[in-house]
Amino acid sequence: PADDGAMIHDDQRLRWALTAWPVASPALVLESTGAPLARCVRVATTRADRRRGLLGRDGLAPEEALLLVPCAAIHTIGMRFTIDALFLHSDGTVVAVHPQVRPRRIVIALGAHLVVELPAGTTRRVGVWAGDRCCLVPQ
Repeated sequence: PADDGAMIHDDQRLRWALTAWPVASPALVLESTGAPLARCVRVATTRADRRRGLLGRDGLAPEEALLLVPCAAIHTIGMRFTIDALFLHSDGTVVAVHPQVRPRRIVIALGAHLVVELPAGTTRRVGVWAGDRCCLVPQ
């Protein structure tokens, strides 16, 4: 980004960040409070990476997340653990919050362009609601 300390949340910069992010993983924060949702965000932009998602893993580290782009629906079929899912518009606005999505479920949110998969309990701990805005922050 042009200014390294700026939060990435407007549509143009968010799209850039997701396709050209530096090697270091960004953090994801709640814009209104600056509370971190995840300190290490892995971004899945290819069809293969999105399809693989979290399959084959035993869980997420406490402040780890997977950001799926583009995405408006997820499934947890074949997963071994429960997750929280945040569905975001391309500008970072939270369209839907789905806490505690257990294995063998399908979740869809109309109007979403991105999905953030987080450790179960994260959305409740941070206090994320539909209408909030999330930002990628350089590490």
